[in-house]
Amino acid sequence: MQTKSLLKKGLVVGIIVLLETSILPLVTCVPTENHHSIGCSSTTLNRLDDVVNWTINGTMGRNGWYISPLNFSCTYDHNVVAAVYYSCTGVNGTLYTQPFTVYTEGEIYFYWWWVDYQGNVFGPHGPYYFKVDYTPPVFIDWTVTRLNLLGTKWLLNATLSDPISGVEWVDFYVDNQSVSGNATSPNSDGSWSFVYQGKGKVAQAIACDFAGNRATSSSLTMPLIFQQSHSCPSIVRKTMLLHNLIYNLFILHQIKGWNQ
Repeated sequence: MQTKSLLKKGLVVGIIVLLETSILPLVTCVPTENHHSIGCSSTTLNRLDDVVNWTINGTMGRNGWYISPLNFSCTYDHNVVAAVYYSCTGVNGTLYTQPFTVYTEGEIYFYWWWVDYQGNVFGPHGPYYFKVDYTPPVFIDWTVTRLNLLGTKWLLNATLSDPISGVEWVDFYVDNQSVSGNATSPNSDGSWSFVYQGKGKVAQAIACDFAGNRATSSSLTMPLIFQQSHSCPSIVRKTMLLHNLIYNLFILHQIKGWNQ
């Protein structure tokens, strides 16, 4: 008799556990290129009812970053669900009433839960993690420095700011042609640089952050001192005359020394 009683109690407990397990919501999150679907379903008597479904839309960039604000919308079974609540970007317990857009950049953690008509709370579910960066890098400083007198060797240097996803690479251009490729290693001070050798005229830089946002610098001219077509500029003529004068005086001084 005691054994049968224990079996009955065990059977009752097993049924209760089974029932409680069957009515707990099952959460799925299916990411696609620019869309997330977060669904919640309850299984009861071998019948699958869609109870709550969240849809998150945005433009996917690179490295798992969204490059646009995120739009959240929710549909649910009004016969079962009395209310749906969510928490996003630190806001607690907001009642869902209509689709909304989150403009926050950086790391976003999203939770949600629902309440039935008897006051039972299901959840919270999450966190669901999103990375958002739709702001391009900003050029803080952009310089072109001549490294030799002839103006055929130049230091191209860019200092950038991108506090969200960070700068991934910088490409330096001279006369609309890439001369560096995608430089992926910044200097120790955080700047990006490239030594260009040639006779270009205009320099630019293009920066890209890890999310895929790009920014283009202003154009800087690269005047070459000895660059001329048919006529020699006045400053060049004066420089050459001064050079010849100094050279002649030096030679004359040496000749006088020899004659003594």
